[in-house]
Amino acid sequence: MPNKKYQIELNSVTKKLPKYLHKFIVKQPYDEYTAQNQAVWRYVMRLNVDYLTTVAHDSYLEGLKLIKK
Repeated sequence: MPNKKYQIELNSVTKKLPKYLHKFIVKQPYDEYTAQNQAVWRYVMRLNVDYLTTVAHDSYLEGLKLIKK
């Protein structure tokens, strides 16, 4: 059973996902992430951006642009 600390209530966006994916939706414990965790994630995403532009859906790429701002 998932840890209640990380469970979220479904919202208008998450409700649209197929039900079998709901078990993978978790609240992100941002306050627990270290500066090193954040740096690693930025590095990984930088490596992936070029690849993602060739395979990802346009809406995903638009979301990435919004996050980058």
